[in-house]
Parts: sequence; structure tokens; C-alpha cells
Amino acid sequence: MCGTTPRLNTPRWISVVGPLIAGTVIVALGDYGPAVTIVGLFFILGVITAPVLPETPGKPLPRYV
Repeated sequence: MCGTTPRLNTPRWISVVGPLIAGTVIVALGDYGPAVTIVGLFFILGVITAPVLPETPGKPLPRYV
């Protein structure tokens, strides 16, 4: 990860799960409406998670080997 910690990318990683399972949900539910609602909840979860993650201004970035 180029200059960021995994903790700062948590909302992004949560959001990436939604599109990956969208096709499966559409097939399982048989329609786009319910599938879009369920996938949209992943993005809302990412937005809710972002404010509780720590800020790191002025702190040195960790070094990964």
C-alpha cells in the first residue's frame, strides 16, 4: 500500500464487497430492485465507518517491509 495504512482504507475495502456479490444477489432474488438495495447498504456501511477511524495528521507513516 503506497503511503497509507489498511485502517485508512477500511471503508474502501468494505465498499468493494458490494459490487463483487451484486451478480449473485440479482440471480438469487430474481430482480434488480432488492439487489440494488442490498448492495447499497455496503456503501452506507462504509460511510458510517469512516468517521470512527483515527485521523493521522502530523504522524509518520508506518513502514512496511
